[in-house]
Amino acid sequence: MANDVFDKKLQRIVGQIRYRPTIATFNGVSVLAKELEAKFEEWRAPKHDDITLYSPKVKKLLQVGFDTITYLNESEENTQELISYLKSVFEKCTSSLEVNNIRRIGFRNTQILTCAFKFQELNDLIFRKFYSGNKDFKSISSDLPRETVFILDGTKNGFQNHVQIGPVNREEALKFYNSGFDVDKDSIGDTNLFVDVDVFQLEGLNSKNTIERLEDSVKENLRIIRDYIKYLTQ
Repeated sequence: MANDVFDKKLQRIVGQIRYRPTIATFNGVSVLAKELEAKFEEWRAPKHDDITLYSPKVKKLLQVGFDTITYLNESEENTQELISYLKSVFEKCTSSLEVNNIRRIGFRNTQILTCAFKFQELNDLIFRKFYSGNKDFKSISSDLPRETVFILDGTKNGFQNHVQIGPVNREEALKFYNSGFDVDKDSIGDTNLFVDVDVFQLEGLNSKNTIERLEDSVKENLRIIRDYIKYLTQ
């Protein structure tokens, strides 16, 4: 079982909708953010067209800009709230601020998973699973791979995706995760698996299908991570 091998210590989920701004969105950001202000502890507005609602205690935020809506959560994998909040703001954009040109939807999932492997053992596992099919790698540049990272940009099930998987030590884990909130550094082990998956769509979007496609991107992202972890632990 994957949960017997890897123990999730950090996770950040990010959902985002980008659209072509209208003149109305430049002055309407405060109206959009006001809808969900009560759901968060604090807010900041470096510019009138860029407002962030955030809750440091539960490590989440909602950023509303003139051309982008972003939800971020580092405390839990609450995809229902992600969809709910983005949908609430987006529907206001389309109904009141004349937004109709959707440029991108996406869901990104970044995880740090601690394991009992020694670093070289985990590195060897990544190399064996993703690269050992081609024996030329070792003959060309490495008798002993010291650090292996798997990176793949692909298209699957109607979405584009970016996948990055590799071993990291404690310092690298904190650096790559790069949290804007307080992190329990002591919970991170000496050997960890870094997983970063972004699933997104750039074309074929409109005001009617955007939320449905966002929901589907969440499902596709979770499937990709689940299947890669299963592959690594088989």
